[in-house]
Amino acid sequence: GRFGYASAQAIILFLIILIFTVLQFKVGERKVHYQ
Repeated sequence: GRFGYASAQAIILFLIILIFTVLQFKVGERKVHYQ
């Protein structure tokens, strides 16, 4: 019910943050590599 939906939203939000963090890390690594 409502709790399952809130739990799913929390998991999706966590995944979005995780993906964003990994992308930023790769971009930052690339900048350091080119310098």
